[in-house]
Order: sequence, then structure tokens, then C-alpha cells
Amino acid sequence: LARWADITFSAQLEGKSLTTKETSFYLNIFAYLGIGGVICLTGRALCIAVHRLRASRKLHDELTETILRAPIAFFDVTPTGRILNRFAADMDKLDLQLSSNISQAVNTFVQVVGAIGAVIIATKGIFVVPLIPMAYVYNIIQKWFRKTSTELQRVTSITLSPIFSDFSM
Repeated sequence: LARWADITFSAQLEGKSLTTKETSFYLNIFAYLGIGGVICLTGRALCIAVHRLRASRKLHDELTETILRAPIAFFDVTPTGRILNRFAADMDKLDLQLSSNISQAVNTFVQVVGAIGAVIIATKGIFVVPLIPMAYVYNIIQKWFRKTSTELQRVTSITLSPIFSDFSM
């Protein structure tokens, strides 16, 4: 694309324009790159869908088998709503959230590494000095957030259990 723009610009400076054949050549290259990108994205989406389906089926089968093999005492002390809630929540997270979260995590990681690399190159390595304490503070905040987030998810799960208990009657 840059070469096409350079050739077009230099031709305009000389008072000429690109021939139809030259323009078609560069347009075809641009179109092939676009089609290739669409094919790659379609392949990626299909691959993610197939893996998501396999993982969902495996988790469902294992959860069902575990519940069916549980002792009767488990059902005496565990409300049916809590069992259904856990089953539904796990399946929901796997079906809807896991693949998009992994995709977002990979994209974010690549963007952060690229941004940090660009800043390090632009500052000729000086940015490494404040980066180390910043990474340490970030790690401390992340540990605190994980504990809080886990506790919040546990409370949310427990509060949803009575709703699912109404379905078991």
C-alpha cells in the first residue's frame, strides 16, 4: 500500500497518472490481502468455535457424571438450587466468556508488550528504570483485586442459589 501511494504520488509530481493496468495491479494486491485477512479470521473463528464446543461438551459430561455419582448425603446438605446454579454458571462461563476472555488477554498482552517496547526504544532504555517499581506496584494491586473479585463472585453465586431453588419444586 505504501509503495502504491509512493508511485502514485511521484507520478502526480511528474504530471502523469498511473495506467489502468498499474492501478488494477495494485488494487488486486490490496484485494488479495483483504480476502486473505477475511479467510484467516474465518478460520480463527471456526477453530475457536470447534474448541469451545469440545470443551463445553467435555465439561458438561464430567459435571453430569460427577453429580450422578455423588453420595446421597451430598444432596441432603446441598440445596438443589446451588447445584443447578453452579452447573449453569460453569457452562455459561465456558460457553460465552472463556474464548473471548482468552482472545482479549492475548490481544492485550501483545498490545502492552508492543507499547512498552516502543516506549523503551523511544526513550533509549531509560524507561526500564521506572518500569520495575511500576510492575511491582501493579502486582500488589492485582493480588488484592483477585482476592476481592473471588469473594464477590462467591457471594454473587450464593445469592443466585435461591432463584434456582424455585425451579426444583
